[in-house]
Parts: sequence; C-alpha cells; structure tokens
Amino acid sequence: MIIDKVKAYLKGCPLLAAKGTINVNYLGAEPCKYSIETIPVNPLVKRYTDGGELRQYLFALVSREAYDENALENMNVAKFFEEFENFISEQDKSGNYPALSDGLDAIKIEVVSSGYLASADEKTARFSVEIKLTYRKER
Repeated sequence: MIIDKVKAYLKGCPLLAAKGTINVNYLGAEPCKYSIETIPVNPLVKRYTDGGELRQYLFALVSREAYDENALENMNVAKFFEEFENFISEQDKSGNYPALSDGLDAIKIEVVSSGYLASADEKTARFSVEIKLTYRKER
C-alpha cells in the first residue's frame, strides 16, 4: 500500500517527528493532531507501450490546531505549513522520495495546494496541505 509508505516517509520530516503520532484517514477533535488523508483522483496519468504506467497518488496532510483570535498562534500554524511545503520541495529537489513497493518507483513529490484553513469552530481549526506523488508502475 502506498499510504503506509507515505506515512513512513512523512514521519522522517523533522517538523512532524516532534509532533508525535500521524494517523491515516482519521483526525481527532483535540488540537495538535495530524493525519494523512487520501484524495480521490484518477491514478493513471499515462500508459506506455511496454505496459508500464505513469501514475499519481494525491493526499493531504491535515492537522487539528487550537484556534482563536490570537494572531501569534495562527501565524505559528501558517509558519509550520510554509516550512512543511519547503521540506517537500527540498525532498523533491534532492530526489528523496518515499520508498514504494516492488514495481513502483517514485519520481516526483510536490505540493499542489498550499496549507490552508479548511474549517474552524470557536476553539479548533482544521488545516490542510495537498501533495501529489508521481510514480512509475512497471509492467
């Protein structure tokens, strides 16, 4: 499964390593929680004549954060997502990708939607950043 490889990869991010647990497709109601959520997308980008394929996997890193009128706290969350986006960009530039299963070879990872406030109530907010992993699938 790709999602378990993505989770292991993101656990290596220094920004997330200090945060503790990263869930998959589950974000609790309490602040300072993180989850990787799959985003529906047609995985096939291109089919090659040899039977191989260029594919994509779209996912979001989401977080539940404390939220109120405190501008400093809200800026800290924005800073985290900006630094996380820079981390993903640096990983792509250096060719450091998730180690996928046999027959799958990651070739690009990129942020496709910057970190944004997805929803909020009076005490917590849900933030999200969308990421695309492009990979080759052998025949």
